[in-house]
Amino acid sequence: MKATVRPAVAKDADAIARLHILTWQAAYRAQIPDSYLDGLSDELPVRAEFWRNHIASQSGGQHEVWVTGPPDGIELREVRYRIDLRYDEEEE
Repeated sequence: MKATVRPAVAKDADAIARLHILTWQAAYRAQIPDSYLDGLSDELPVRAEFWRNHIASQSGGQHEVWVTGPPDGIELREVRYRIDLRYDEEEE
């Protein structure tokens, strides 16, 4: 099956949130309490909203969230993102 890399769009938010949670649950099992990791599934709506807002805030061709998957976008295989943690020193 052919996969493409493309900028994420709002309809990808639920799949990105699911993938984000699943990777945490797989990567941090036995390092973080199971109760915390298992509880992440309950946060799906909150995390999906976070990704929806983050994707919507991309502007001027500056895409920070990219997805890899089939062209129809039904199944995401990879999510790459960059969140700029810089802050304006004048706001301190």
